[in-house]
Amino acid sequence: IDPGYAAPYAGLSLVHILEYQNRWLEMPQALDLAIRFAAQAIAMDPNEPLAQLAVATPRLFNGDPEGTKAAAEKALVLSPNFALAAGALGHAETMLGNPQAGIKSLELALRLDPIFTPATLHFLGTAYLVAGQYEAAAARLGERIRLTPTTDFSRAYYASALGHLGEVAEAQRVWRELK
Repeated sequence: IDPGYAAPYAGLSLVHILEYQNRWLEMPQALDLAIRFAAQAIAMDPNEPLAQLAVATPRLFNGDPEGTKAAAEKALVLSPNFALAAGALGHAETMLGNPQAGIKSLELALRLDPIFTPATLHFLGTAYLVAGQYEAAAARLGERIRLTPTTDFSRAYYASALGHLGEVAEAQRVWRELK
């Protein structure tokens, strides 16, 4: 109804990011479409938190964690309780080599949105793994696997955390399960 409403364009961007990430439809142009719709949303309303998230997310996949961090921080200024933006910020911080800052943002995202728990647990477990906090990493990644048994990346990181903890037989079992 309103062609200047930014949120639906941001939503389209995020749908295309999910397609790019999961490859459900094998759309090679999904990332480009996500970037295009995010740009449209920002042009319409740079103060729309969902538009800022739509800008932040493709930047993760384009190797621009600084850009992700900047857009996620803008989204959080606009909406301090925006769990998805806190999660994006936490993931970006981890990628930038600041896992403790990542953990703080991801723990906030987990508290703010318990429905999005499985994905947040993956990124939180990753942040703990990067920080060398292997017990916490194994706990978060194990919970992620319990909630999403078909996960692959979490299983790989879980095996790594178990290996760091000296639980070699269990790490090998998890790795075989992954393969």
